[in-house]
Amino acid sequence: MHLSVPTMNPKLEKWAFRLAALAWMGMVFWFSSQPGTKVHVEPPLDKIIHAGVYGVLAFLLALGAGPRWKAHAAWMAWVVAVAFGASDEFHQSFSPGRSVSFGDWFADLGGATAASVAWLWAWSQGRRSTWMDRHQT
Repeated sequence: MHLSVPTMNPKLEKWAFRLAALAWMGMVFWFSSQPGTKVHVEPPLDKIIHAGVYGVLAFLLALGAGPRWKAHAAWMAWVVAVAFGASDEFHQSFSPGRSVSFGDWFADLGGATAASVAWLWAWSQGRRSTWMDRHQT
């Protein structure tokens, strides 16, 4: 017995996730523009937040890859998220009371890596399930 889950039009779904990733990046940019007196979180919570924020970004980017790029979505999402994290750290240096932090960027990298690996695992499980459905007798 198979349960049917309603799905969205693949093109619409792809663009919805891409727009969600862009909105997420806009939110990150806005927070990075805030002075250090407005945004201050004590360690180690700041690193957990960085990892979570960039993990969500990588996952949204992977989901937005679309059917054509599914096999490459994990590494492409990781590259974009890590590059955005580096550019965001640089951007923060222009906000009063903020600075570039290698530790923050390393947390960004960790979150993007965890999300990319999770997406890759989930995608491979879906492929394996589809293959098994086709080849069971």
